[in-house]
Amino acid sequence: MKRAEATRARRDKVLNAALQLYEEGGEITIERLATLSATSVGSLYHHYGSKEQILAELYVHTLENYRQSLRQQLSEATTSRDFVTGLVRHYLSWVEANPVASRLLLHERRSQELQTKDPELRQTTLTFVQELGVRLKAAVQAGEIRSLPMPLYQPILLGPTIEFCRQWLSGRSAQMKPSQVADALAEAAWRAVANH
Repeated sequence: MKRAEATRARRDKVLNAALQLYEEGGEITIERLATLSATSVGSLYHHYGSKEQILAELYVHTLENYRQSLRQQLSEATTSRDFVTGLVRHYLSWVEANPVASRLLLHERRSQELQTKDPELRQTTLTFVQELGVRLKAAVQAGEIRSLPMPLYQPILLGPTIEFCRQWLSGRSAQMKPSQVADALAEAAWRAVANH
C-alpha cells in the first residue's frame, strides 16, 4: 500500500471511530479514540493535536463526503428539473442513509471546535455554491427557472427538506422516512422555481 493510501486509511479509521463515539453520545476522548481505532495516543496527538481538532476534522470530512456524492448525483442531471429535484432527493436519501453523520452536520456546525476550520469551511462552501450557481444561472438563461437573487435559491429549494430532515432526525417525524416524502418535496421545490 502506498504511503498516501495508508495515511488516508489510518485517517478514515480514526474518523470512523470518532463518528461511532459521536453516535453513542459519549465524550470523544483521545483515549477512547485510540482504543476504538487501534491507533496510539501519541499518533493521535501528533496528527490532530486534540479531540476538538478530531471533531472538526470529522465535520469537514463528513461535509465533503456529502458534497462529493451530491456532485456525482447532479452530474447525471440532464434537465433543469432533474437538477432541482436531484438536489432535494439527494439530500433526503443521504440523510436517511447517514443519520449519525447528518446529526453531526446539523448540530455541530456552530460548535467552538469548528472555529479553527472556519476559513477553510468558508472557502470550500463558496466554491461549492459557485458550482451549483453555474447550473442555476444556465437554467435561468434558458428560461427554465425563475430569475431570483442567488441567495434565495437554497432556502427555497431545500428549506422544507432541511426542516423535515431536522424533525425526522430528532424523532418528531419518525412515522415518515425521508424517502417517503421525496416525491412531494422534490415536486414542491420544482414548482417553486419553475418558469411556467
